[in-house]
Amino acid sequence: SFCCLCSLTQNLGMSEEQKEQKRINDEIDRQLKKKKKNGREFKILVLGAHNSGKTTLIKQMMIMHGEGFTEDQLHDYTRDIVRNMVDGIKVLAGGMEEFSIPYQGGDMIQSLVSDLDGYNHQELSRTLDLRMVAIITRLWADQGVQDCWTRRRSQLQVPDSTGFFLDNIERVTSEDYTPTNQDVILSSKLSTGIVEHHFKMDIIMYNNFLFVDVGGMRSERRKWIHAFEHVDSIICMVAVSEYDQVLVEDSNT
Repeated sequence: SFCCLCSLTQNLGMSEEQKEQKRINDEIDRQLKKKKKNGREFKILVLGAHNSGKTTLIKQMMIMHGEGFTEDQLHDYTRDIVRNMVDGIKVLAGGMEEFSIPYQGGDMIQSLVSDLDGYNHQELSRTLDLRMVAIITRLWADQGVQDCWTRRRSQLQVPDSTGFFLDNIERVTSEDYTPTNQDVILSSKLSTGIVEHHFKMDIIMYNNFLFVDVGGMRSERRKWIHAFEHVDSIICMVAVSEYDQVLVEDSNT
């Protein structure tokens, strides 16, 4: 037949190694077509250390191939963003002392640092009182804090997105604030457990995809084994920006 003739023509001039590789590729394509016909989801396990970008990938998938974010989810992200700012500026204040970096604002700034140290942000709060907004804004504007951010943030394990939110503190703490897609992607939260996300994409011979997001902290990795069943592909995430950082867990590795 014509198909057989085409196959024979394609094999002409190929080495035995190339023929074997083609046979393997054809078999993979055949299996993929069979699985798609059966309607099974293509399962992708997303692995990586804490802050490597696993959940960020899932957020991007939700924007591009999902239904976006619900109102409740946006409220949760607002809470995460406020927490990111408070935690970030506190870590920077601690870094100022650890690395003996002087504040440029003198005694007034020292007073603000004391107020910040005494502030206990409510875990579930999506708002920040105006006084604390003013304190954080003033501290972030101090040249000493900026120097600490530029020179020491990798050693302090402060996420890069912290600077973005501190630059936009007036916007993200306004009463009518709703996180943008960019805000959601840049927000950070410790992932725990195993979370599954379903997407529909008509690519790679599949319509239905299952992405499995797992916690990246060392204490979470013992749970990974439970997610390997029927996995079709594994994505290992590595944050390029963390090339000079150690693990949060032990400050050595």
